[in-house]
Order: sequence, then structure tokens, then C-alpha cells
Amino acid sequence: MSKYPNPILPDFYNDIVFSVVVTSLKKETVNNNPDVVTRVNYKITAEYGNYIETFMSDCDFLISEDQTEFTEFSQLTEDQVKQWCMDDEDLDQMKASLATKISSKIIDQQTKLLTTTDFPWQSS
Repeated sequence: MSKYPNPILPDFYNDIVFSVVVTSLKKETVNNNPDVVTRVNYKITAEYGNYIETFMSDCDFLISEDQTEFTEFSQLTEDQVKQWCMDDEDLDQMKASLATKISSKIIDQQTKLLTTTDFPWQSS
């Protein structure tokens, strides 16, 4: 069960291109293992046509005291670290939020096209 209510997604949700960029890693010595990644900071971007929205977030990893095997820092790949972010339970909510922001921009733009403060009775 999700900790969030089900989002109302715009009709074009499946046409949005989402991407994740890792912006930084926090390394610590954990259980005598140096350079263990304990946090990933990342940016998720949603693109739909000319509309782009971004969201900064992070993933913190709680590591048990008995865990001793880690991928060596030098052996980590960008895809592996990105997948950790994609596995974040909050990711779907972040995507929904970005989609809602894009939808709001589209609605605002359409409303502006329909609303005017230039009245025909005012002289130029």
C-alpha cells in the first residue's frame, strides 16, 4: 500500500519523457568498507513537447550492521546508481507531480490565449 493517494494523471502522461541524472554521491566508511555510497542526489526531468519540469531529490541508504559486501566504488556504473534512484518508492509520486506541473502550464497558456485585457473600446 502506497503512502500517497492515487494521483490524477493528465491524459498525456504516457507521452512524457522522464530522465534521471545523478548529481552527487555521498560516500562513507561502513562496516570497515571505505567509499560506500550512502546517499545519491539526483534530478528527475519530465519533458513533454516544449514543456520541461525538474525535481531534485535524493535516496538515502540505511545499511545494516551485518552487511559486509558492497560493490567497490570504482566498479559502480551510472546505470546501476540510476537504478537505485528508479527503485525509490517516491519516484512515481515525483513523476506525477512533474506531470501535474506540465499540465498546469499548458492550462495556464491556453487560458491566457482565451483571456485578454485588450478591449476593442480602448484606444491604442
